[in-house]
Amino acid sequence: ELTNQMFSFLLELWRSETEAFLATGAGGQSLEIVVPCLERSHLALKILRKLIIHGFKKPEESEDAVLFMKSIFDRIKVMLTFRKQHESNEHVKTISEKYAVLLTKVLRDVLENFPFSYLQFIKPSLDLTAYFVFTPAGDGLIFERFTVQCLNLIKAILLCPEYKPCKVIEDTKDPRTLEAFRIKLEFFTNSVLAGMCHKLISHYFLLRQDDLEVWDSDPEGFCMEVEGGESWKYSLRPCTETLFVSLFHEYRSALIPVLMEMVRSSHSPVDPSDYHGILQKDAVYNAVGLAAFELFDDIDFDQWFTSSLINELKVKDSNYRIIRRRVIWLIGQWTSVKFSPEHRPTLYEACIHLLAAEEDFVVRLSAAMTLKHSVDEFEFDPEQFMPYLPTIFGLLFNLLKEAHECDTKMQLGNSYSEDAEPNSTSTSSTSLSSAVAVDTSDTQVAPDDGCVCPDVLHVMSFMIEVVGVGIQPHAAPLAQYLPSLWEESADHNMLRCAILTTLVHMVTGLMRKSEGLHEFLINIVRISTDVTEDCHVYLLEDGLLLWLTTLENTANPHDALLQLFDNMLPLLELSSENLRLCLQITTAYTVLCPQQFLS
Repeated sequence: ELTNQMFSFLLELWRSETEAFLATGAGGQSLEIVVPCLERSHLALKILRKLIIHGFKKPEESEDAVLFMKSIFDRIKVMLTFRKQHESNEHVKTISEKYAVLLTKVLRDVLENFPFSYLQFIKPSLDLTAYFVFTPAGDGLIFERFTVQCLNLIKAILLCPEYKPCKVIEDTKDPRTLEAFRIKLEFFTNSVLAGMCHKLISHYFLLRQDDLEVWDSDPEGFCMEVEGGESWKYSLRPCTETLFVSLFHEYRSALIPVLMEMVRSSHSPVDPSDYHGILQKDAVYNAVGLAAFELFDDIDFDQWFTSSLINELKVKDSNYRIIRRRVIWLIGQWTSVKFSPEHRPTLYEACIHLLAAEEDFVVRLSAAMTLKHSVDEFEFDPEQFMPYLPTIFGLLFNLLKEAHECDTKMQLGNSYSEDAEPNSTSTSSTSLSSAVAVDTSDTQVAPDDGCVCPDVLHVMSFMIEVVGVGIQPHAAPLAQYLPSLWEESADHNMLRCAILTTLVHMVTGLMRKSEGLHEFLINIVRISTDVTEDCHVYLLEDGLLLWLTTLENTANPHDALLQLFDNMLPLLELSSENLRLCLQITTAYTVLCPQQFLS
């Protein structure tokens, strides 16, 4: 009811203010006159966006709502031109960019909330976005945030479940679904798809100069930008990659010939001094990795690996680091798709070379993640891997110590976001090295600046889990390092989760030898399961699992382990969410030391 009373008035206000700033701007009027009109128009648009989403049950039944939606397409073109005309004025340019982005957000919101109301706008949306993003018409007019919104709008139309008919078309009951399917079919012709595929790979996938500058100045930041979870919502390259994957999944038969031709043209070696050629090859290899599952029957990856890819990893020119990083990433994408077990030793050897200290940090991290993919595989053979374990584990440990970003340390652990909770514990690292039978006298552990990287830690944790007791001769350096890492991660609870997970696998692998770690283990279990500590919200489940694993691998219970049970009663009163783990821990105490525990 409120919307019915307000919408027409606000729509007219938006129209008049928009026409006012366009007219004054075109007439060469002072910006002091133009800017207030522009700002009022922008504010009116914000309100209209909220009203059309929250004020209508079926926007298509409102004449004003439909009129508003239709006018958006013209306004987008006008605003891009207006921005271009006034780009010398930073304030006007900024407002104009926000305005253009807001217009695309209105389209996206209506599509997501009222997909069938959006039927009549599917074709105009695809026409407009393709015109600006995939043709030369957009050169000089579009900007990154606008491009991201356009690409995400295309993807939203592609993936909208209401627009997808049944596999047997005749079984689709809703005619609106069939209409949407017909519109998409008419738009996404083979020629249009080929053009979009070429543009995505040869233009949007290319590393830019600012990407390479970040690579050089902040390699860990570069890795985090590449691997970010939902960065496709606001960052250009992840956005283009997710659209490419969606297009390839929907129109596989039309796009495979296009991509295969690009692969053939990029197959020959590139001169390390040919920077553009290197970037083009990187983009094509990126596409092949993203579409790996779709290309299963079209690429003989084993032959490609042995005849070409493995040789490209050996080119040590500085410029070729881009290809080394992309090739090892590409292999990681294909290990679970089509990669023969007989070639895995060659891959392990290649990863050892790429993890060396003199190699580029980004390449090293990519090699670590590929190792994780190769180990996390149904056909993984632990016996085949064991000869390489000592060297690989040592190189990963060195990489872990060098990492400064919390997210990086988690990936060689686990990639998580950061949360600040000031809790820490102290312990002596002297007893930790004695927990395993290996000489660690040459191991020097120095505190890192910043927090340790869960990416690397996750790789090591996963490796420990897979090889089990085989980790015993090689665990001492990591066991000695984790206490200082725990101290440094006081403000990073998600990193501490990764440390807890790693310790669970380490205790399982060390078995009774883990008793030498008890001082450290008991301290962090106490913090993780103490309901008076704010960090227990993040650490509780992993802390309980470590507690149980520690008990299961203990032969000689002691007072500190028994006193830890003081944390249990508040946990039982807290909720039933972790009741099973709590009861398992209680049972473990009863079995391990019944008389001491019950007394």
